[in-house]
Amino acid sequence: MSEPQLVCPYCQLQMSGCVLDTSHNAWCPRCNSAIAEGPHLAVPWMVSLALVLLTASLGLLALPLVDFEVLGIETKATLLGGIITLAQEGQWIPSLMVFFCALAAPVLLSVLLLFVIFGPDGYMRRQSLVALGYLKEWCMLDILLVGLCVSMVKLAELGDLELGAGMACLTLGQLAMAALVQGVRPVVLWQSIAEQPMTPIKGLRACPRCHALSVASAHHCWRCHKVLESRPTSGRRFCWVLLLASTILLVPANVLPITYTTSFGSTSPDTIFSGVVTLYSAGSPVIAAIVFLASVVVPIGKIIMMGQILYWSRSSTMDAKRAHKLFRLVHFIGRWSMLDIFVIAIMVTLVDQGLLSQFQVGPAATPFALVVVLTMVAAMRFDTRWLWIQDEKNRRQTDGQT
Repeated sequence: MSEPQLVCPYCQLQMSGCVLDTSHNAWCPRCNSAIAEGPHLAVPWMVSLALVLLTASLGLLALPLVDFEVLGIETKATLLGGIITLAQEGQWIPSLMVFFCALAAPVLLSVLLLFVIFGPDGYMRRQSLVALGYLKEWCMLDILLVGLCVSMVKLAELGDLELGAGMACLTLGQLAMAALVQGVRPVVLWQSIAEQPMTPIKGLRACPRCHALSVASAHHCWRCHKVLESRPTSGRRFCWVLLLASTILLVPANVLPITYTTSFGSTSPDTIFSGVVTLYSAGSPVIAAIVFLASVVVPIGKIIMMGQILYWSRSSTMDAKRAHKLFRLVHFIGRWSMLDIFVIAIMVTLVDQGLLSQFQVGPAATPFALVVVLTMVAAMRFDTRWLWIQDEKNRRQTDGQT
C-alpha cells in the first residue's frame, strides 16, 4: 500500500504520511493557507440561515432603509429605488453592481446552498457548489450597512432621519451571511457530494477548487471537473491587462466629480476626495477616515500591491511567503471599494422628491465602479501556485550556484 500523502491546493506542497481530517483546523506548513477550517455548521443551521438570508434579501427589494423628512415632506429611501434611478440616469454599470452585490448575490448564495444540500447529485449540483465559492466574494451586505451609515451622516444636517423596516432586513441578512461565510466549509460539502477516500493513497496533485487529490496524469478533477495543470502558467497576462485598465480608469474616477448635490439652491460637485474633506469638515472624522480608506487608499493600494505580486511571481529575488501574505491582504480588502457606490445608490433615491431635487450622479461613478470590478477579478484570477513555482525555480538556481 502506498504511503498516505496530502497536497496543499494553494502551493502544491506534498506532505507524506498525512491524511486530512476536515473536522479539525489544518494549515499548510509552507504557505500557511488553511486547508481545513475545523468545525462546521450542522445542516439544520445552514438551512435556517440560508432561509433567513433569502427572506431578508428579498425584503430589501421594497422595504425602506431610511425615512427622511424635511419641512414636513417625507421620502423613503429604498435600495431598489436607488438601483432604478441609477439606471435611469445612464449609470448602468453602478446600477448592475449594486443590484448584484446587494440583492442578487445573497439570493443566489441562499438558493444554491439549499440546492447543494438537498439537490440530486449531478453536474448541476457540483457546479452550484463551485459557484458558491465565487459568490461569497460578491455578497456585500456588510459594506451596504456601512454605506447606509455614511449616507445618514451626510443627510443628518438636512432633516430628520428615521430607520426604516429595510434596516432590520439588512442587519438580519448581514448576520446570517456572516454566519454562513464563517461556518460553511466548502471542503466538507464536497465530501458530502463525493467523498475523498481517507485511506492511504498516493495523491500527487490537488485541485485548487475542491481540494480533491488526483494522480499526476489526471487532466481534470474527478470531483468538480476543473482542468488540472501541473505547472499553471496561463492567466498572468490577463491579470496584467486588468490592472492596466484599472490604473487608466482610476484617473477619471478620482479627477471627475462623482456627485452633484443641490441643497437649498446651492449646487456643489464632489469628487471622491472632496467628499472625504466635506465629511471631515462636518465633524465626522471617523466616517471620513472610513470613506478615505475604502474609496481612495484601497483601490490605489490594491493596484500597486497586485502589480508587485505579479512582478514577484516572475522575479528571481521573490520571497514567496511574504508575497502570499500580501495577496491574502489584497483579497480581503478589495471588496470594500464598493462603499462609495452603495452610498450613491442610497442617496440617489431622494432625486426629484423635493428634498435633494438636483442630486445627480457624476461621470466618475462608472469608471470607479469598473475599477472595483476589474481589481476584484484580477485578484480572483491570480493563481497563488505561480508564486511557489517561481520559488522552486529560485531555489534550484541557488542550489546550482552553490
